[in-house]
Order: sequence, then C-alpha cells, then structure tokens
Amino acid sequence: MLANVKAYIDAEQARKDEAERAKKEKELRKQEQRECEQKEEEERQLKARRAKKKEEKKRSELKARKAMRKGLRMKIKKHVSRVAEEMKEILLQSILTSKGKAQVSSPEASEEELDESDVDALSAQAEHLNIQEKRKRSAEKEIGDSPSMMTQGQTTREAKQTTS
Repeated sequence: MLANVKAYIDAEQARKDEAERAKKEKELRKQEQRECEQKEEEERQLKARRAKKKEEKKRSELKARKAMRKGLRMKIKKHVSRVAEEMKEILLQSILTSKGKAQVSSPEASEEELDESDVDALSAQAEHLNIQEKRKRSAEKEIGDSPSMMTQGQTTREAKQTTS
C-alpha cells in the first residue's frame, strides 16, 4: 500500500509539474507573440514616419520649384516688357523718320529715367519732337505715303430723309 501511495503522489507531482510546465510554455508563447506584435507595430510606425518624411520632402521640393518658377516668370516678364518697350521706341522712331515727319533721338534709358513716372517720360520725349512739314488741307497736295485729306461731305437731316 505504501508503494501505491508513493506512486500516486509521484503521479500527482508529475501531473502538477506537467501542468506548470505547460502553463509556463503558454505564458512564454504569449510573451513572444506580444513582443513580435510590438516589433511589427514599431516597424509599421517607422515606415509611416519615413513615408511621411518622404511626402513632406516632396511637398517642400514642389513648393520650392513653384517659387522658383514664379520668380523666373517675373524676371522674364520684366525683361520681355523692357524689350517690348525698346522695340516700340525703335519702331516708332523708324516710322517717324521714314515719313520725314520728325527727328527723334533715341533716349538712353538710365536709372533716373526709369524712376520717373510715365507722364514725365512722355513729356520729356515730346519736347524732343520737331515738326518738319505741316499738312495742308487740299486734295491735290499729298505728303509722302499719306492719303489725301478729303472727307465725305456732311449731309443734313433733310438730305438723309429724302434718300431713305
């Protein structure tokens, strides 16, 4: 009987040891799973931070490009307007000199003239104009390439009513 009791106690102890070992293994697996999930979550957060940083870098580069384009457009616009103004002056001068109506000296654009208002600039240019030949109102007399000065006769109300 003592052998039976001892065998029973040993069996109970083995069962308790087995249950405790199973419990520890289960706890260990849960701990490993939690650590694995935590590691995966950290990796996802790291990827999200990297993606956010990359997106922010793209936005800043795009913003810098837009600012650079805007500045470049402004510079080009200023340059083109300056060139257009110079071409306008040259064209006006060549037209006036080819018709023989005026002799205009090309004013050199200095920084002082750029600061003046448009009215002052036009007034200064107008002072340099000289009229060489005045036009007379007659059909026979033509000056250069200009058409004659004759206009259609004016009609009165009565003449308009009779023609209608």
